[in-house]
Amino acid sequence: MKIVLSHLAIALLRVFTPALALTFDCSGVKIHESEVTRQKQEWDRNPNPPRDTLSDGTSNRYSYFEISTSLPFYQIGTYYRCYIDTGMPQPDVREWDGSTWKPCTRESKD
Repeated sequence: MKIVLSHLAIALLRVFTPALALTFDCSGVKIHESEVTRQKQEWDRNPNPPRDTLSDGTSNRYSYFEISTSLPFYQIGTYYRCYIDTGMPQPDVREWDGSTWKPCTRESKD
């Protein structure tokens, strides 16, 4: 009975707790999770998604999609990707720093 009640309590918390807004800070450029989610939905329709390494010295290849944004602070010449199944929390948003795909900082807002 205690197990059932604890599962019920967790389920109710999920229903009544507002979702946190997630933003990715990529060297000062803010990318909102909603934009990543929208572009992921487009990527999900691609039967042959691109794969690439993180340019981190390993040969592991991961599926990814490019993140393009029309946000006013988008910087031309800066590239952003969301990698899939890297073992990092998803979405795994990264920016190109000239030599490797480095993770952007995750920021949660109430």
